[in-house]
Amino acid sequence: MPIDWNQFLARYQQDRGGYLFCGSEPQGNSQLVLPQGDSFPLLVSFFLEYDGRTSSRSLQVRTMVQLEHPFELHIHRRSTAGGGIGKLAGLVGAGMDFGFPEATRGRIITTNRRAFTKLVLSDLALRNILLKGQRLRGRRGAQCAPA
Repeated sequence: MPIDWNQFLARYQQDRGGYLFCGSEPQGNSQLVLPQGDSFPLLVSFFLEYDGRTSSRSLQVRTMVQLEHPFELHIHRRSTAGGGIGKLAGLVGAGMDFGFPEATRGRIITTNRRAFTKLVLSDLALRNILLKGQRLRGRRGAQCAPA
């Protein structure tokens, strides 16, 4: 008998507190927000990932961090028809080695924090998105002021 993840997370939430967001399907997507005292909360997400004909269950835990400095990262696909700006951006980012050539090959990457960008690109999920050639869109969100 498969595990009803919504019930499992609901019991965990009753024992530990927090807030549970889930639907009515037992194998569906669920999110649990767990307070961490004076720290930022944890977001625990359970979801089904579909990869063509099969599906798999994934559990992901996220938290927030406060950055000491502003951070910008732009990842664009290198275009053969690019104009002057694309070539200039390519030259600016050409000498930067982020340590993951399989995921960054054919891309123009510009950043204001090279070392932190290497850390960000160490995330396997992000590299897999880049490898699949999926489009990345950034959204303006909350910004942390320098500490």
